[in-house]
Formats: sequence, C-alpha cells, structure tokens
Amino acid sequence: MNTKAVVFKEVEKRPFVGSEDLSVHQLTVDNSLFSTQSKYEITQLPAQVPVIKPDPDRANPKIGISALAFSADNRFLATKNDNMPQSLWVWDMQRLGLLAVLEQTAPVRCFVWDPRRPRLALCTGNTKVYLWSPAGCVSVNVPVEGGFQVQSLFWHCSGSSLVLLSKEHICLCYVEAEDEK
Repeated sequence: MNTKAVVFKEVEKRPFVGSEDLSVHQLTVDNSLFSTQSKYEITQLPAQVPVIKPDPDRANPKIGISALAFSADNRFLATKNDNMPQSLWVWDMQRLGLLAVLEQTAPVRCFVWDPRRPRLALCTGNTKVYLWSPAGCVSVNVPVEGGFQVQSLFWHCSGSSLVLLSKEHICLCYVEAEDEK
C-alpha cells in the first residue's frame, strides 16, 4: 500500500449510562441516549484491509470494482471493490496514486461526490452519514426518531444539502460549507 495514503478506520462505541443517570422521561423520550457513536481513527501503515474471498463455485461471484465516481473537479476518484465491501478507496488523479482508504464497520451501500466541492458522502445502511474531504473524515448521526437507516443518498446541485433515503422515509440534511463557517 502507498505509504502516503491515509487509512481512516471507523471505530464504534456504545455510551455507558449508569442506572442512576436514567429517568423514566429519558427512557421514553430520548432514544438517542443509547445510540452507537462512531468516529474515525487513523490506522498506522502498513494496514491490512479486510478481504472477502469469492466462492468460485457460485455463479457470477461478486469480484473487483463494482462502483466508481469522479469528484466534480475530476481531481479524485472513489472506488468500491466487492472483495472489500467495507472499504472505500479514494484516488488522487493528479498524482495517480491512492490518497485515502475509508474502512467502515459495515459494507458501503452508496457514495456520492458533492457537485461543487471535493467532498464525498457515503452510507452503510445504519443511522449515520459519513463525509470525506481532503481535510479528513467525519461520522454524523442522523437526528431522526425511530432509527432512520440510511440506504442511499443524493447531493443537491448546490452542494448545500443531501437527500437521505431509508426503505420507507426521506430526510433532508443541510450541510454547512467550509467557507460559511
């Protein structure tokens, strides 16, 4: 693996809540009290990316690159390899080299580039949206009641918002741009 690449590994933790910290009101109203939190940690190189070996006896085994997308400025290319479903690879097309690997705790379902900025959004079928940019990665919980499971997502043409889709619902997520801070 390219020693200049950065491997971001998603790490999950469940918040510890002692029984003395709970009230009946919190138990019935605040479901987010028990939600799993995640963050990215940078993995030391060399890193080992989990690989699934395809079954050669199975018809049409999932193997190799199944999805790819260029950033709006054509500087970056994101790829998903079916042999490594929990990893998303980000390539720097100017340097023709690997820039980053995002290793998720679940298989990547969907990834889409912001149409205006070099910013990538992805989902894995859980209650989070993940964002990557050259500045780093972030994991964001979707603040919707009932455990909104993000199955796919789409950027608005302005890059200011994301449409998040679950199996039965839709959610609009507004994203603050770096220059608006």
